[in-house]
Amino acid sequence: MTESPWRYPGGKRRLAPALAQFTDLRLGMPWVEPFVGGGGFLSLVGGGRRMTIADFDPRVAAWWALVADPDGEEFDQLLFMLAETLPTVDLHTQLQSITEAPRLTLAYTGIVLNRISFSAVPDAGPIGGKEQTSRYGVGCRFNSDRLIAQHRDVRRAVYGARVLHADFEKTLRSKGLAVCDPPYVKAGSQLYTHAFGAEDHRRLARALLDRDQPFVLTYDDHEVVRELYRECTITEIPARYSICGVKVGWDRKTELVITNG
Repeated sequence: MTESPWRYPGGKRRLAPALAQFTDLRLGMPWVEPFVGGGGFLSLVGGGRRMTIADFDPRVAAWWALVADPDGEEFDQLLFMLAETLPTVDLHTQLQSITEAPRLTLAYTGIVLNRISFSAVPDAGPIGGKEQTSRYGVGCRFNSDRLIAQHRDVRRAVYGARVLHADFEKTLRSKGLAVCDPPYVKAGSQLYTHAFGAEDHRRLARALLDRDQPFVLTYDDHEVVRELYRECTITEIPARYSICGVKVGWDRKTELVITNG
């Protein structure tokens, strides 16, 4: 699948090759992803596989639901709106004020904010700051032609998928291989709009371990995680982070891939 228009700090695509060896073993199973975010793991989904994907952010969930909807009327409207968009600081401010709206408006709001916000975080400030003093302006990552092409590619990949705006507990009631990339423990508040607290991490562990279905879970290497999943198989994956968005001074870290297989 062509990369999703959504981009988050670091991005799930860096982990996709490492996950392939775990997901390939379950090729015949439905795909269940409760933290779909930018959809970086969907490149691992084989053709024809049933999918249930979800996100707690209403803007993200609305976008995926619209793109996957077999009725393409709103999808065509979204592409028209993107083609007509002129990214500005005023537009950024206007979109950030939208909290409740019809699906089309939420989907448009989410994808545009993702493309014009600092570090691709919709609730962050505009690229270049409100005064636009940086050499990178608010529209430096907004290319409507490329966005439209990406939307069409993603639609072909997720057409007909079941999409939920839901907490992970509801999503994990679906049968199939659960592929999870939740907010991380240490830097979660810096990377995610909806970060996890300690009880959220415990709730997720209970929900996964109580299922009679396989799961693949990615996490930062933290003692809390190792304790919660001490009875599972834990594989260490080298990773690098740069929360500030530049490629100097990368922190070398280890990420964990956890399975119950």
